[in-house]
Amino acid sequence: MSRRPALALLAAAATAGCSMGQFQTARTLPAGTVQAGMAVYAAANEMIEERGFHPLANIQYHVEMRLGVHERVDVGAQWFGAGGAKVDVKVNVMPPDDDFALAVQTGLGGAHSLNDDSYFLHLPINLLASYRFPHGISPYLGFGYGFYWVMDRQLEEPAPGDELPRDGWGDGVLRTTAGVEFEIDELVALLVEYDFLTQVVDDRGDRFAFVDSHLAGLAVRFRWSML
Repeated sequence: MSRRPALALLAAAATAGCSMGQFQTARTLPAGTVQAGMAVYAAANEMIEERGFHPLANIQYHVEMRLGVHERVDVGAQWFGAGGAKVDVKVNVMPPDDDFALAVQTGLGGAHSLNDDSYFLHLPINLLASYRFPHGISPYLGFGYGFYWVMDRQLEEPAPGDELPRDGWGDGVLRTTAGVEFEIDELVALLVEYDFLTQVVDDRGDRFAFVDSHLAGLAVRFRWSML
């Protein structure tokens, strides 16, 4: 197996169930409001034909809890990387009553591989925009950059070029998102979403690489007030 397919396969396996989707609009939760969300989505990339369909790599999951702490700020926690978690904060720069919302989001995630002793850290930076139409329909767009630092990754058959020094910047992944939220009532909403991810920075010293991937999924979220 060549180095690139080997690393691509590792990338697919490591990100199974790692909440690579967004599944939220730019609007923040009112203070004291709790939101729980669950999603399932399919991933497609160039490795599917080579390795065949594998549920752990091609079917992924998203589980998240969010809490409104201010009229323009909420925080969240997600299941991440199959064996880890991610926390984030989202800030809506628009007035909370405005139908248009524009938010910046960042956080920190970490996970341990289920297959070996490697682990990775993740720092996402996202920009989200959404608009609330009548009848609870809110389309949203997102653009983000993710830093990934992969540590202690070992290959069974390393090639001579695999002993390169680390560059310190990790792997950089760009993500674009398009989705729509449909509010069924004040408590329940459904979301459909498409994401495209592409690697733009590769730290060859970490023995890891991402491949261009398409994600499409469906989510349900529940929301209630604690006040």
